[in-house]
Amino acid sequence: MTQDLTVGKPISRIWQFAVPVLFGLLLQQVYSLVDTAIVGHALGVMALGGVGATGSVNFLVLGFCGGLCTGMAIPLAQAFGAGEYRQLRRYVAGCVWLGLIMSAVLLAVTLPGTRGLQKAPDGQTEPPGREHPRDVQGCGGRRCRRHQPDQYVPGLRH
Repeated sequence: MTQDLTVGKPISRIWQFAVPVLFGLLLQQVYSLVDTAIVGHALGVMALGGVGATGSVNFLVLGFCGGLCTGMAIPLAQAFGAGEYRQLRRYVAGCVWLGLIMSAVLLAVTLPGTRGLQKAPDGQTEPPGREHPRDVQGCGGRRCRRHQPDQYVPGLRH
């Protein structure tokens, strides 16, 4: 069912368009909250710090994709408004292909850079807490002080 948003009372049409968008944004926030709760409770403080550290990279990629979609909305809206449905289909197909290509490019650019983000503060490849406490070199079979989470998160105590 296609609705013409240019006919009728403007305020009701704006709300009709805005409510699903706001609902989608709310669901994204709920996803982030649930993700944080699950990672924090199930995987611990260090994993939760890793989720937080990737937030800016995630925002960069999603912001780029959002800007790309916003830019493509102009020709789509013009074709739809003019009733040129054949041209509209071509634009939609082009958007799908552009999205797939840009996803591959962003994956190729960001994936190699994430290896550096996975380094622990002391240069190890595994962050503290991932290894078994008895496997830590120089601890003599006991848990090392340098691998306590409160060293990396001030004020955190077990």
